[in-house]
Amino acid sequence: MIVAPDFSPEAAALLQKKKSLRLMKVLQNSLQPAALEVRSVGAESFLVQESDLRRVTANDLKIVTKRSPTATELQAMLFGWRVVKHVRSNAIVYAGFDRTLGLAPAR
Repeated sequence: MIVAPDFSPEAAALLQKKKSLRLMKVLQNSLQPAALEVRSVGAESFLVQESDLRRVTANDLKIVTKRSPTATELQAMLFGWRVVKHVRSNAIVYAGFDRTLGLAPAR
């Protein structure tokens, strides 16, 4: 199942060829992100922390290498940053500018 706010006609046509794949379009997101996240950490214990709602932009970055990243590399880094923040801590994400190419969550 793929859930998304919308599908381009080309993507919908391509995805509809797949067997047993369901496409769901989110019509309205009425839910506001929670200010606090609660996670079970075992032994009837919980971690309560503020939700990370901040989105990192190119202006937030400081390039410290001799060669600055290209626009495509920068876009890939920002996309990877958005992906990795939703994976367990110490995760590794290998990302292209528009997709996740590899993911290694910490054990």
